[in-house]
Amino acid sequence: MTPTVSEARRAAIAVRSRQLARGLVHPMVLAFYIASFFCYLAGDSVRAVYFLGIALALAWDQAHRAARSDPEARAEVVKPAAGGQTSFSTDSAARRQSAMSRYLVAFGVLGLIYSVIVGWFQRYSIPATISVTALATVAIIVAWKISAGSAAQPEQLSMTGMAAWGVVAVGASAVELTSMFLQPSLTVSSYAHPTLSYLSNSVLGSWSGRSVVLFLWLALGWYLARL
Repeated sequence: MTPTVSEARRAAIAVRSRQLARGLVHPMVLAFYIASFFCYLAGDSVRAVYFLGIALALAWDQAHRAARSDPEARAEVVKPAAGGQTSFSTDSAARRQSAMSRYLVAFGVLGLIYSVIVGWFQRYSIPATISVTALATVAIIVAWKISAGSAAQPEQLSMTGMAAWGVVAVGASAVELTSMFLQPSLTVSSYAHPTLSYLSNSVLGSWSGRSVVLFLWLALGWYLARL
């Protein structure tokens, strides 16, 4: 017996709910929960909210992707790309790279202006936080929108690569937490036990350093978007 549209939608909602519950405890999501918690303890409520928002967004995305592959909701959740063509086809990738090459000079000029202006703002100030967060949010939304329109399944990640990056992440987190708890307090930095944020002060403490780092951040994002 063929299920009705309403039954298919209810099945899709049930699948999404189950997958969302799983996504909320995904290892990467838990990492951002922890980062948010320690930022809150350190008195940095802005970054705490920012990391919490990233965690919830990743949990939603994980649930959405998992639901797309679930047989119970596949007919309702999966929507093919317009024209039956995937967004990640070789042809679409070539067009994207060609278009980005044409706009490279304009991007470089705008990126330089952005870096100089935002780098002038004080570190951790509200204008600096809004400027960086807003641009990153727009980039993420655009990337997710393009990804959602693709019927192509992403390639499986290499277990070796995941393990290597896992070691780096766990090691960096262990060093950061150890240094944080060896400080005089969670809000007072220590030269004897510096955190990663403290070590970056020598570069990000000046207007020129912040501007250079911002421009390199934009250049890296442009490069990754071309892949």
